[in-house]
Amino acid sequence: SEALFGAIRVPLDALAVFVSLWLSYKLRQANVDLIPGVQLLEQSGLPQFSYYLETFIIPGVVLFVVIAAFLRMYALQLTVGAWNEIGNIMLAGVLWLVFVMAWYFLVVKQLFYSRILLIHSLFFITLFVALLRGSLTLLQRWLLKRGVGVRAVLSIGKSVLAQSAEKTLTDDIRYTYLGHVRTFADLEMRERKED
Repeated sequence: SEALFGAIRVPLDALAVFVSLWLSYKLRQANVDLIPGVQLLEQSGLPQFSYYLETFIIPGVVLFVVIAAFLRMYALQLTVGAWNEIGNIMLAGVLWLVFVMAWYFLVVKQLFYSRILLIHSLFFITLFVALLRGSLTLLQRWLLKRGVGVRAVLSIGKSVLAQSAEKTLTDDIRYTYLGHVRTFADLEMRERKED
């Protein structure tokens, strides 16, 4: 199940970034600056939405997914802690912003058409990706508590499993520790008893 949840993060992140960039465009088009009681923005010269979609949203989504992949945010068999996840999301968002600004400054050789749109985009990307990933983690833990995706682990060997490893396996909801056997013959006998 971890592989499934790892793989589903890619389209969820792409969706979150797409919605973030779309919402940022709509807010900038409406001159909303998200500062309560203060209106600082003036009318902007935004491009048509179709142009924005082709030249910024789609490349922006791809760029974020590539950055997240380089940061190993799509590892198929890894469940990371909430703070590490949030840190990686924030780092990916900031790197995304740096790449966008560098692209416009060094390649396009002009400033981006709206700095507040970039700020909104960074804020919403971080927020939406964190919310979707947090929801996915909660769903995964809910399923694990109900036995879906739990791995059965049995240790085999002459020496007993170290107490710290056994404690890790018994305390972690991702595993069901079945015990220890000394040889494969003992394992076969154990399987016959269970049948």
